[in-house]
Amino acid sequence: MKTIEKKDYNKVRPLFGELEAFQPMCAAVLAGVWPGQVWVDDPEKPASVLLLTFLSGGGAGWCFLAGEPGNQEFNAALNHALFEEKIAGKEAEAFLFTCHPSDWNGQLEVVGNPRLPAPMKRQHYLCRQLAYDWCAHLPEGYAIIPIETGLLKRDDLTIPSPIKTTLGKWISIRTDQFRDYGFAALYENQVVAWATVDFVTSGVGDLGFETLPEHRRRGLGSAVAAAALEQGLARGLTIHWTCADDNLGSQRTAARLGLERGQDYVMYLFAVDVHTHTAQLAYSKLAAGQYQQAIELYEQLFAQKADVPNWAYFDTAQAYAALGNAEKALQYLRMAAKEGWPAAEITAQTLEFQILHGTPEWDAVIEQIRKNQQN
Repeated sequence: MKTIEKKDYNKVRPLFGELEAFQPMCAAVLAGVWPGQVWVDDPEKPASVLLLTFLSGGGAGWCFLAGEPGNQEFNAALNHALFEEKIAGKEAEAFLFTCHPSDWNGQLEVVGNPRLPAPMKRQHYLCRQLAYDWCAHLPEGYAIIPIETGLLKRDDLTIPSPIKTTLGKWISIRTDQFRDYGFAALYENQVVAWATVDFVTSGVGDLGFETLPEHRRRGLGSAVAAAALEQGLARGLTIHWTCADDNLGSQRTAARLGLERGQDYVMYLFAVDVHTHTAQLAYSKLAAGQYQQAIELYEQLFAQKADVPNWAYFDTAQAYAALGNAEKALQYLRMAAKEGWPAAEITAQTLEFQILHGTPEWDAVIEQIRKNQQN
């Protein structure tokens, strides 16, 4: 594997044609608008290519593989580079792979060895026309403002750390082609929801939005997203957006905004920490309906690590419930509640837990989860 400079990105861009069609992040790096790295097997005639970038200063590295998946030397070198910190250093906690061909022809097991890839189904949407009047739906007491770097100088505003990180990234990108933008919802001089359109290049952009937990269920996510989409359409952009295949709330938001379904795909996760990876792999098995495999992986995690996230207990309970084992489902749901699991509504609406409904034990555990939510 060898890295190439921006002036040579034109050599690999034809290999990324399929990915650029629904991944603006990939297009922005190759256009030189967004920072990233490109690694190839042969700088003169590249056949296998990795593109790597980060949304912020650390966290997950977003990886795109294109070209020839059967290049075993390249795949082995990539495996070594990822987990020996040769590419991303210590900043990467995980790597998220999107590939063409979509599963890298089964070679991701070589790339992630000894970790098996954790598949994550993603739904892809496009906005070419907006069907939501955000002004009419904005709750009383809230205001929508543009997200600009000047917000960092305002002492009167409380700004969440993700927005500060985003603005810091925008400031660090020194190119006249940079066109990313966003909108925020304010409540009593606090930014409580925000949407950004990132990786703006070649007539496309990528939407992302978030709302603080205490201000959710008020339509703020839809409002800031619609404001960002409205401006993007005015600029002539086609805006992409993706969400997890099991995120029903995001899918309802997509319908509300009038987004059209695009090119769904599978993203593969490799966590650097082996315990974190086991948990993510277990979740992918649960999402695929492979309940016994999910249970075995979660049980493996519990045996190896004392401090695990409360959602792992919740997921294990769900898997046992799906298999009809009410006793085990209740046992792990109690453990999730004990460890602070706060999502009472999600728990109540989980279909697998219907085998527990109407029992005193169910009522008691739901009450504990509600208390966690209030705290």
